[in-house]
Parts: sequence; structure tokens; C-alpha cells
Amino acid sequence: MQKTIYILFFIILFACQNNSNKENDSNSESIKAKDTSLIDSNFIVDKYEKEFDWSKIETEINETEKSRLIELLKTHFDYFLNSEFYKDDFAEKLHFADINNDNKIDVIFNGWSGGEPDIIRFFIQSENGFDKWFEILQTPLEIRITNNRIDEIIAIDNGCCDAYQVTISKYKVSDKLNLISQTSHIDWTDMNGTIIEPVKFEIINDTYFIRDSPKIDNETENERFETKGNSIGEFLKGQKGTAYKSSTDSTGRVWWLMESEPLDSLQNSYFYNENRIKTSFIGWISSRYVKRINN
Repeated sequence: MQKTIYILFFIILFACQNNSNKENDSNSESIKAKDTSLIDSNFIVDKYEKEFDWSKIETEINETEKSRLIELLKTHFDYFLNSEFYKDDFAEKLHFADINNDNKIDVIFNGWSGGEPDIIRFFIQSENGFDKWFEILQTPLEIRITNNRIDEIIAIDNGCCDAYQVTISKYKVSDKLNLISQTSHIDWTDMNGTIIEPVKFEIINDTYFIRDSPKIDNETENERFETKGNSIGEFLKGQKGTAYKSSTDSTGRVWWLMESEPLDSLQNSYFYNENRIKTSFIGWISSRYVKRINN
């Protein structure tokens, strides 16, 4: 009789635990929108077009004036114009607009830097030709001009050479360039998932794995780094972030593709520790051991 009672006790305990896990995942699934087209998720990876539409900021000028400005600019680009192997059309890399509100046409160059990466260079027209204002690696996602003056720039650096970290940086422009935020992800991270209403969360475990795909994988070999598994970093208890997509694995566990709030670095991570400011990180976390928060 006593043995029967013990067996019933463990059956009930297992059922309760199983229902608890299902409830957690069910709650996660409930945030999926009925019509995902109505969601303005603000997820930075999906927020911008892959190629910036330069026509949004360019000023139309006649061909004679354009040729004159190009000639003035050439002194800054000997490496480009005299390269033995780089033969792209120089003029196609130039974009004309007043960017400092002085009623003169300035120039933005986006193309080969002379090394491995591309670069965005901003030139201000002066009495003697053009002066370089500032430059940013690699490609613009958004350039905002207000009252004929650059106000904000969002740029993406996909890395060069053997780099594997992708960083999206946001700058405010006054008399100088001011980096105000940046978000990074590992370039092999799976970005596919079901769009959900954004969910703010806080980690409740002492440590919590961030993964490059929505599943627990502690066995697959990463030959590049001679490691195993899909963990790309660890959060500590109390870390906050926002989930933008979800995916359910073969066990029924619900995963969130999230962006963390800015922090100095991650524990045990593949991410570079050379950030100029606190950085947000993107990856997958299990939705089970987090709590939802309002801010």
C-alpha cells in the first residue's frame, strides 16, 4: 500500500512539473499576433532596408556642376582613381546634398576605403574645394537630414577579412560625430522566427545561455573555434531585454529571438570585447525562466 502511495505521489509531481513547463510555453505562444503585418516590432535587424535609398537625401544638380564638383573631390581619392585592380566608376559612389546647412552642395562617398572594408566619407564644400568632415565604416542603413543638415546616421558594419560579428551603430551629428548606441550579433545567428508583439523580460536564473539558434545544442562541433554547441554567450541574473520573434523546437520549448539592453560585455561569449560604448546583443533564449516586465 505504501509503495502504491509513493508511485502516485511521483506521478502527480511529474504531471505538475510538466504542466508548469507547458503553461510557460503556452503563455509564450499566446503573445503571437493574429496578424503579424500589424506589428511594428522595431527589431533593428529587420527595421531597415538592406540598401539605403540615396534618392531620399540627394539634391539634383546639372551634369556640368556635378563634373566640376567631382574634379574638386578627386584630390582625396588618389588611391581609388589610380588603383591597378579596382575599376568601379568613381562618380557612382558619390552622392550630392547640402549636409551642413550652408547652402552649398556637399558630397557623401560610399565605397572602397582602400583596404578591405567599404567606408562612408562626408565632405564639406569649402573655398578651396572639399574638406573631409568625418567617416564611418562600412554601409549606411539610414541617413536623416533635417533643415539641410545631417542629424542622424545608422550604419552597419558586417566586418571584413575573417570577422564574424555584425554591428549596427547609431550616431547623432552636431559639429562632430557622436556614437549613441550599437547592437551586435554573430553573423551565423538564425534570424528566422514568428514575429510577436515585443515582450520586455528580465532573466531570473543566475546564468542564462544565449544561443545562435532556437534549440538546446551542446554537441554540434564548431570547427572554427574548436568548441561544441550553439551557446554564444551567457546573461547574468537581472539582465533585461526585448523579444521580437519566437520559435518552437521539437520538444515544445518556446524560444525568443531577443535584443538585450546595453551592457559592457557578455560572459563566456563569442562577441568581441572591443566596444566603444555599452552594447546590445542579439540571440535566442528560452522563454521559460524569465519574467515579463513593464519597463
